[in-house]
Amino acid sequence: MNKNTKKDKKIYLLPGRRTPFTKTPGKNLTDMGYLFMGRELVGEFEYAPISHQLSVICDDIKKYFWSKDSVIIGRSYGGYLAMHTLIEFLPLKYPGRVLLLSPVLGRSPIINGYMSRPPRSERILDYAKSGKLEGLDIEIHTGKLDKGCDYKLAQEIFSYIKSSKLTIVEDADHYLSYEYTNLVLKNFLENN
Repeated sequence: MNKNTKKDKKIYLLPGRRTPFTKTPGKNLTDMGYLFMGRELVGEFEYAPISHQLSVICDDIKKYFWSKDSVIIGRSYGGYLAMHTLIEFLPLKYPGRVLLLSPVLGRSPIINGYMSRPPRSERILDYAKSGKLEGLDIEIHTGKLDKGCDYKLAQEIFSYIKSSKLTIVEDADHYLSYEYTNLVLKNFLENN
């Protein structure tokens, strides 16, 4: 677990698989002077069953981030785990705000031989359709050319969550640039 902090923000970060905190978006947060806690999806934790990953993340959030002013940031598969963690907490009063960058949200179509098929791939869409995710304060940014996050699936899921904000970046793939991520984080963290 990593501890970093700036201002009075309580930030919990789940970067993508094999993405240390020294890469985007962790690097962005550190460069901006923010401290954060989170889990890197590397080593044993990356290969642990999803049930174990969710249990550990849920414990972290209950202990340190169970408040309306908490922020959860997930990128790629970290965004997928963030969404499944929120489902574990339903019905939720907290945690506060959620930012997802290029989140894996379920099965993606085959694009140039690549396809994403994460465990429990229908669960997020099913919960969204049921209305159980309504009221989440969630913002999503994903590239239109992203092979891991099908932007059409993102549109469908978040059409059921009226309080969500979805931005599809036209010429971006799965790796949103450092500069774009910086702008998103600055706006998200400074404009509550």
